[in-house]
Order: sequence, then C-alpha cells, then structure tokens
Amino acid sequence: MRDNSNPLYDAAVVFRSLPEEQATQVLTRLDHASRQSLAVEVNTLGKIDAWQFHQITRRFRSQAFSEEHDSRSPVADSLLFHRDPCGDPDQAFQFLSYMDPEQRKTLLESEHPLNVALILPHLDPLLASTLMREFEEPFRISVMKRLCDLEDPEPDKLVQLRYALRMRVKKMMIVDAWRTKGTDIAARLLSLSDTRTQDTVLSWVNDEDPDCGRYLEYRIVRMEDIADLDDDSVDLLLSQVDTSAWAGALRLTRPSVTHRVLRAMAARPAEMLSKELANYDPSDTLGMQQAAEKVISVMIRLRDAGQLAFTGGPEAQ
Repeated sequence: MRDNSNPLYDAAVVFRSLPEEQATQVLTRLDHASRQSLAVEVNTLGKIDAWQFHQITRRFRSQAFSEEHDSRSPVADSLLFHRDPCGDPDQAFQFLSYMDPEQRKTLLESEHPLNVALILPHLDPLLASTLMREFEEPFRISVMKRLCDLEDPEPDKLVQLRYALRMRVKKMMIVDAWRTKGTDIAARLLSLSDTRTQDTVLSWVNDEDPDCGRYLEYRIVRMEDIADLDDDSVDLLLSQVDTSAWAGALRLTRPSVTHRVLRAMAARPAEMLSKELANYDPSDTLGMQQAAEKVISVMIRLRDAGQLAFTGGPEAQ
C-alpha cells in the first residue's frame, strides 16, 4: 500500500464507507472542484483491510477535530457531518464489512446464533448472504431457525450487541498488531480499550511473552495516569480535551483522578463538571468508554510529543 497520509485520501476512504444516501448528501454539500478531487481519489483507492481502515479513520478524526486544523477542507467538513453511524440500526454493524473475511467468520461463529440472527438484517444484503454461505452448516441452520422466529429487538439490545462485538474485534486487532506491527502500536490500541479488553489481552500476551507483556503494561496510557501528571501537564490536557468528554471519562476512573481534574479547573467549570458527574447515567457504559477514549487519545498524542511530565520523574512513562 502506498503512503497515503494526506487528508484527501483519508476523506476518500471515509466517503467510500458511507451508505449511498449519506454519500449523496455529502456530495450536495461540496463545490464542483471538491467533488472532482474526491471522485478522482475514490477511483484510485485499492483494497483496504480492517487494520488500515481503523488507522485511517482514527487519523481522519484526529485531524478534523484538532485545533491545528481549524481551516478544514469542504470535503472533511462535509464528511464529519455523518461521522458516527451508531444511532442508525442499519449502519450499527457497518464495521464488520471492513474486517478480514476469515476473522469476521471466526468472530460471528463464536457468537450465539440468536445474536448473529439479530445482526444479519442490519448488514448489506450481499454481505449477509455471503456470510450465510460461509458459515459451517450446523451454525448456518441454527441461525436460519432464529431468523425465522425473529422479532424486532429493543434498540438497547442492538447497542449492547454492537458494543460487545466492537470490543471483541478490538481484541483481535490488538493481538494482530502485536504479532505483525510491534508492541508500541498494540499499546496504543490497548490504551483506547476498555479495562476488560486490556486485562484479557495482557493476560494472553504475558503467557506468550512475559517481557513483552511487561513492556505493554509500561506503555499503556490510562485515565489513572492523570493523577501522576504535574500541574502544567494537567492544565495542558484540560486545554486540549473537549469539556464535554470529562464527565463520562471520569466516571470510569478513581476518585483521586476526579479530584485532580477538578482542582485544576477554574471554580465555575469545576462546579459545572461536578453537577454533570452527579447526574451522569451510570448505565451508559458506551458513552463513558467513548469519552475516556477522547481523553486518552489526547494523552497519547501529548506524551508522544514529549509534552506531558509525570511527578514520578521523566522515566515514569
């Protein structure tokens, strides 16, 4: 794959992943020159595997929301309008279409047939029929039986199923990254994972390679690390993270971290955040994890740029 670290390429990859209706809406928001540039880039795209798609979309989001990219192109600005499809059931499992076919088959066949029956109606029909042909016969028959008796699931059920599948896919990607792309890449993915994923993967890696397991543990960035930042680093982090992310992110961490953040804030913002924390829905696990990912992704960027200092000394991270 050629070096494709330019915003137009990233926008083209994201554009190609959109459903037809949303892609059409995006095009209506672009001027003629932008439409032409996007069309040329889309037509030159090659095959993109799940890992590459994950990297490209994360880079695209990071570039689009960074304060260093305030003057976004019309292409990026339009694509961002439909950046999160999880609210639409017919797009909730779109990420499966970018997985390696064998990994996807392994993932779904390890699910209960009822869960697969719930997922299939929300996939592209061609992909759904391909999967049904590829499933082992006993599993395929079991899924078909559930499909025949299927009733419309509660929206919360689909959200929970989507979250669980995405977490399992992330585990697969982390293990693959560790094996093929190095421990630093795996550590970044682990940092952006939930605690259960971190514990499961670290336990597996420790069994395979204890030295590597210790290094991964050393390189993972967690919300708890905020408690070890010096005052200037906490101030910098607060200036870089969207205020709306803090309530959900802090719900996932220790009280000492919450106190550290609140102490660093001005009185009025700290008061508002305290109220948000008190009123935050404790059952919104997905919202909390997504908020924590936003904070941790900024911490990784600042750490890798050498802009975070830990009270344990320069070797603390």
